[in-house]
Amino acid sequence: MTIRTKLVMLVCLMFLGLYAPSAYADSVILTGGSVTTLSNVATVNLTGPNFSLNYTGEISGGSSSFGINSVTLSIGSTSVTFNGVTSTFFAGSLSFTNSSISGTVTAYNSMDDQFFHINPIFTVTFSGGGFITITSPGGLTQTQFTVAAASVPEPTTLLQLFAGLTSGGAIVLRRYRPKRN
Repeated sequence: MTIRTKLVMLVCLMFLGLYAPSAYADSVILTGGSVTTLSNVATVNLTGPNFSLNYTGEISGGSSSFGINSVTLSIGSTSVTFNGVTSTFFAGSLSFTNSSISGTVTAYNSMDDQFFHINPIFTVTFSGGGFITITSPGGLTQTQFTVAAASVPEPTTLLQLFAGLTSGGAIVLRRYRPKRN
């Protein structure tokens, strides 16, 4: 196999690695928001690129890991938005530690679709970093996780990195290629 063929195969593999589509759910890196739990009620306000989740309701589970359901557990108005599509019918879960948060939410068109788990509009898996604060207002334990925005490289920066690595590899290959006479 020639060096040129190897280089073409390497470039193709790098391209596939950078642009492979997700198999099941879209992923979002959170850039802001918070989750507060007090007794058995949670208030969730999370944001990310083309994503927002607003939920207040009863929580099943612990104060740092619980399920959310806009139909059976919510108190007041709830919504999830992804890529400009908003739904008030959704279910999912989230959990957080001292420094990270993760979860998933699936949105539906109607209460029936949510109940029977059919025809989801979208499913989003989200994650982020931040910090936890535990206080005791009125003798009850309040846990709050605040999202800290992480720096995410722009696509142009990744393209420049890829171009630099590729050209550097080409220079190295050219330097060590046997000379033909």
